[in-house]
Amino acid sequence: MVCPNPELLSAWLDNEVPSPWKDAVQQHVQACPHCAAVVDRFSACHEALALQNCDDTILQSAADRVYGRLIANVKPASSSLHAFSRRLLVPLPLAAAAAALIIFLGASLFLAGRRNDQLMMAVQEAEQGSQVAAGSAIGMDAILEYLSSQGNGLNITISLPQSSGFSGSGEPFIVREADFKPTGGNK
Repeated sequence: MVCPNPELLSAWLDNEVPSPWKDAVQQHVQACPHCAAVVDRFSACHEALALQNCDDTILQSAADRVYGRLIANVKPASSSLHAFSRRLLVPLPLAAAAAALIIFLGASLFLAGRRNDQLMMAVQEAEQGSQVAAGSAIGMDAILEYLSSQGNGLNITISLPQSSGFSGSGEPFIVREADFKPTGGNK
C-alpha cells in the first residue's frame, strides 16, 4: 500500500476515518516505520496541547493578531462609482467569437448598404423611364422605334399579363337592376 498523506494519518489518529479505511490505515501504520513515526509525532503534539493550559487572554491576543494581519492585507473598497471601474473577465474564445460576429455584421451591413444604393439607383432610373412613357401619348411603336435608334444593343423584355382575370361564361345579355338576383356570396 502507498503511504497515506499526513492529513489522513491525522484524521485516523482523531478517529475521523470510517471503518473500512480505518482498518487499512491501522494495518499500514503497524507495518510502515515512516508512517508510525508521523503518527507518533502527531500523538506527541496532541498530548502537548492537551497539557497546555491556555487562558482566554492568550487566545484573545492571538485572535487579535490574526485579525490585524487580515485587515492589513485587505484593500479598502473604492468609494468611486465609476461605470467601468470593474474589470470584466471574459474567456478568450468568447471574446474572439464576439469580435468575429461584430466584424461579420459590420461587413454585412456595409455590403447591404451598397446593394441598397444600387437598387435605389435602379428604381430611380425605372421611375424616370416610366414617367417619360406615361407622360407622353406615345404608342408602343414609337417606344420600340426609340429603343432601336439607341444602337447600344440593349435587350429589353416587356412582359404583359398572361390573363386578364376574366373568364367567358356564355353570351352577354342586358338585365334590369330590379330583375337582377345575385349569385354566390355577394347579396
